[in-house]
Amino acid sequence: MIFKTLLLFIIVVISFFVSALLGWGSLEAIYISIALFGLIFVGSLCFNALSNSICRAWAYNRNPLLSYLIVKKQWIATSPLKVKILTALKTQQLESILSEGRKGVAILLEALNDHEPLIVNQAKLSLHRLQNSEGINYLCQQWQETRETFLGDIILQSNYQATSPLKVKILTALKTNQLESILSEGRKGVAILLEALNDHEPLIVNQAKLSLHRLQNSEGIN
Repeated sequence: MIFKTLLLFIIVVISFFVSALLGWGSLEAIYISIALFGLIFVGSLCFNALSNSICRAWAYNRNPLLSYLIVKKQWIATSPLKVKILTALKTQQLESILSEGRKGVAILLEALNDHEPLIVNQAKLSLHRLQNSEGINYLCQQWQETRETFLGDIILQSNYQATSPLKVKILTALKTNQLESILSEGRKGVAILLEALNDHEPLIVNQAKLSLHRLQNSEGIN
C-alpha cells in the first residue's frame, strides 16, 4: 500500500513536470497521472485516457513532439469530436470519420482553414467521401446558403444530393444532373424549379428547364 502511494506521488509529480514543460494544463496532468497509474496497476484499460490526453494537448498547442508521437503511434482520439477528427486527419485514417454527421462535417469545413497543409488536404479528401446522409445534407445546405464555389465543386465531383430540405434537395439534383429524383415533386417542388430559372448558374437554369418539361406529378403540373 505504501509502495503504491509513493509511486502515485512520483507519477503525479512527473506528470505535472512534463505537462508544464510541454505547455499543457493541470487538467491534462491529472488525466496522465490517472492513466499512468491505471496502466501500471490495471493494465491497458486506462491507455485511452493517456492517448486522449496527448491528442487533446496536441490539438490545443500543436507541439511538434506530440505531433510526432501521434503520427508514429497512429493515435486517434475517441473524444471530444473535434480532436478525434483532427487526429484522424493528422494520421490519415479517414475511414474512422467519414460517417460523422452534421457536427463532424462542420469541423471538417473548419479544418480547411488549418495552418497544416496535410490537415487541409485530408479534410478536402474527407469531404469528397462522406457516408452520412445528415452530414451530406449539411454540406449541401451550406452550399445552398453561401454558394461557395469550392462547396459546389465538392457536390458536383462527389455527386452528392441532399435528401432535405426540399429546396436543397432540388438544387443539388439540378447541380448534379440527377433529375429523376425530383420529377415527381408536387406544388412546392415546381415552385422551387420555377424559382431556379432565375439562378445565377447556367447549369442549374438549364436543368430546371429540362425538369419542368418532364414533370410526372399531376399536382405539380396543375
